[in-house]
Amino acid sequence: MSALIKGLVIDLRALNFRAGQELPGKIIVREQTLPFDANNSEKNVKIAGACGVQCRYYDELIYRDTFYTTNILAEDQLIPHTNTDEIREAQLRMKLKGSGLDLHKMLKEARNKEAVL
Repeated sequence: MSALIKGLVIDLRALNFRAGQELPGKIIVREQTLPFDANNSEKNVKIAGACGVQCRYYDELIYRDTFYTTNILAEDQLIPHTNTDEIREAQLRMKLKGSGLDLHKMLKEARNKEAVL
């Protein structure tokens, strides 16, 4: 994992920070439903892997970022996504792409079988 230490270059130099330097502490992951950057709500949206679906907690987007901290007791703050079906369908669509199989037909048949059971 990596995290950016944000600050003015002059201030970071005054603290003797240098590229590639290892620091004591740890990196934590923080997820939340409010954008980290109020001016750029597209930044840091949590994406479900290669399928590209934006992770949601009910109707709200989940935002994810990493932070460096010297607090060794700090823990990740994660939010479980609730749009699992959408993500699974997108992953299946990726697997079937180019296979010649009709995803929509397969999903419809699967839903009909569930309704009958």
